[in-house]
Amino acid sequence: GQASLTLDHSGRHPCLRLDMGLADAQMRRQGEPQPGISDVRLDASVAVTDPLGKHGGLAEATLKLHSARVHDMATYNAYLPANVPLTLVGGEASLVGDLQLGPKRAEGTFLLVADGVRLALDQTELSGDLRLDVLVRDGSPADMRFDITGTKLALERVRVKGPVAATAAPDWHLRLQLADTQVHW
Repeated sequence: GQASLTLDHSGRHPCLRLDMGLADAQMRRQGEPQPGISDVRLDASVAVTDPLGKHGGLAEATLKLHSARVHDMATYNAYLPANVPLTLVGGEASLVGDLQLGPKRAEGTFLLVADGVRLALDQTELSGDLRLDVLVRDGSPADMRFDITGTKLALERVRVKGPVAATAAPDWHLRLQLADTQVHW
């Protein structure tokens, strides 16, 4: 990748800016032994106004994720609430998105598309094509709290396999749109 660090003195307060571009990176959650996301192509920018000021400056960050490949959807089980009877079993996905963060705001979008994703619900396995359109309307990066109202989840061409029922024909779907939804990590 490439990176540049600049200090701009032309405004009322100096601004320190880091710009970077990665062409073939990998990403992993803290504590994961191996990266769960590869083929990452992204551009990121962090600007800190008045970095040597009394309060340490104000930071703004922009992230543009042009493309990424999720190796195993089971990686995202860590994001599901505790005690949910739903588990992501497997499947690969593509991920794109953009995010703008400020001291007291967050906004952006992410799109995750997984064909042939497998989920377990109690003793039943579901498989199908998943599309998750995440809309970050606002938030507090410092508190890791985000408003994702309007986020959409679609599971298409669903197949069911389990002890009570099974179907080989992909004859149903699930579409969900979140209303007034806050998440906290």
